[in-house]
Amino acid sequence: MNPSFKANWGRPLILISTVATLICLGVAIHSWQRGHHGLLRFWLPLLLPFTALPFMVCGYRIEPGKVMVRRLFWETGIPLAGLTSAEREPEIMKGCLRLCGNGGIFSFTGWYWSRTCGMFRLFATNTQDMVALKIGRKTIVISPDRPSEFIATLEERQPRHE
Repeated sequence: MNPSFKANWGRPLILISTVATLICLGVAIHSWQRGHHGLLRFWLPLLLPFTALPFMVCGYRIEPGKVMVRRLFWETGIPLAGLTSAEREPEIMKGCLRLCGNGGIFSFTGWYWSRTCGMFRLFATNTQDMVALKIGRKTIVISPDRPSEFIATLEERQPRHE
């Protein structure tokens, strides 16, 4: 059996997702009331939350040789060949720069950069549960609900390469 871990939402994600969705709905309603039914003023604000929704992170599963990131309708596989470390990194988001991706509408995903870690790929929902996977020269950051148990399970199932 492959162990699974939830992707619990932290307070920043709840706040950003709620505020962004309410703003988008408010802009669309206001535009409709003013008679603006066009793409930019009405439809685009409505589409933004629905576009981000399928990409949200729902959980993680450790399989032989990879970690699966569960999305709403599919899974993204992270190959673990060349894994050198798996460590808790609750501070990794402090002062980081989003290069491309989603900054908090239903998840934190995409490519980010920080002084301490360099460039990394992020699949997260809770900034307090961050786990950095060093795989060769790449860093992948995820946020399983039980980070210490995730790391222990990963280390017992996946040999590290030094």
